[in-house]
Order: sequence, then C-alpha cells, then structure tokens
Amino acid sequence: MKSTRGRRLNLGDGLFIVAATAFGISVVREPIQGFFSAGMTRFNFDATFPEYMIVIVPSWFVWTVAVLTIRLRQPRPDLRRLCRQPGFTAVLSASICAFFLLGFQLFLSLRRGPSSWPFLPSSYFLVWPIHVAPAVIGVWVIMVFSRRCKPEKSLIDSLGIVLGLGWVLLDLAEFLFWPYYIR
Repeated sequence: MKSTRGRRLNLGDGLFIVAATAFGISVVREPIQGFFSAGMTRFNFDATFPEYMIVIVPSWFVWTVAVLTIRLRQPRPDLRRLCRQPGFTAVLSASICAFFLLGFQLFLSLRRGPSSWPFLPSSYFLVWPIHVAPAVIGVWVIMVFSRRCKPEKSLIDSLGIVLGLGWVLLDLAEFLFWPYYIR
C-alpha cells in the first residue's frame, strides 16, 4: 500500500503553537515566578515535584489542544483516515479527557461559591495525568489490536504522538515521585 505524505506545518500553524505556548505560560505565571529568586536571576532548585507538575501540566494541555486544532484544519484527510493516526487519536482522547476534568473542576469551584474563586487552584492540575494517560494508552492499545494504526508521515502526526507519550510519562513521573507529594 502506498503511503502518502501528510500536510506540512506552515507559518500559521507555527504562530498558533507560539500563541498556545504563551497562553499556557500565562496560566502558570505565579508558580513560575516562585521558581525564580533574586529578581529572576537564579533558578530555585528547592522546588518540590508538585510545583514542577503545576507548571508542566497546563502547558502540556494547551499544546495538546493546539495540535488537535492544527490537525483538524484544512487540508486534512477525511475523518476515517484521521481516526487511524496515532497522533490524532492521542491528542483527541487527551483533549476530551482533560476538558471533562476541567468542566468537572469548574463545576466544583462554582458549587463552593465565590469564596473559592478564582476557579482553578493550581493544585487541580496535579490529577490530570492520572486520568489522561490511561485514555491515551487505551486508544493506542485498541488501535494496535484492531490493526487500525496507520501513522502518517507528517510532523503534525509526530507531534501528536510525542504529546501522547508526554502524558504517559507525566503519569509515570507522578507514580514514581508520589512520596514527594507528602512533603
């Protein structure tokens, strides 16, 4: 079977990724400022593992949604072919799971009343990899066993695979460093 080359990344896609990165960093601006001491001249190595995760997870989520949006832009393959690409399925399942978590956490914050606002304390992001990684792994396992996995030779699909693997590694890091949460 002949393999076709997918759509290339263009300047608009690059600008979209830069904008998503800026938004992801703005969400975690306060924890990032806590990492630096002495007027942002020296990195604070005394930060605990949860503080690092609070910075990484929101940015990873924003990149996941950005790559999903880029993949859905035209020109693109039809949905039947898209659903066979491991990168697309990884970012799609991660985005659905993360949006569900975001909605649930916003609902809980609204239910508690105005005293709990702003809506999302940064500690909410710590549980995301625990829920998102099994969704990514599950989709990939189903694709492999059903023999529907057909990766596209494009940077966009590769970015999706990298982001999916990133969610799995974030979950593994939380599992391995869980005793450090107790500090």
